[in-house]
Amino acid sequence: MIGINIVKGADMKEELPYYELDEDTQKLLQTVLELALMSANLQIDQKNSQSVMDIVFTTAHRFGIDFEVVTPQIETAQTDVLNIDNLPFNIQVSFIQPDKE
Repeated sequence: MIGINIVKGADMKEELPYYELDEDTQKLLQTVLELALMSANLQIDQKNSQSVMDIVFTTAHRFGIDFEVVTPQIETAQTDVLNIDNLPFNIQVSFIQPDKE
């Protein structure tokens, strides 16, 4: 069931439509919007990236979907050594030795 509610826009000059979706449809739309938001990161030009994000956030708002932009914390110190002590499985490596003639 889709219902339409009219709410005032941010500038309060024009009325923007607001759509209520059933839970399954809202989850599907949220997934599509997340994919679109990921594509914003693929844009070469910052202006194009911002345009994609604006479209996603405007669409999400109209369908009552809240998005939060999270900037991942990237650790600058990385080691080149892989710690395999706490893996949930065992790794066994065998090397075939060439025949010595």
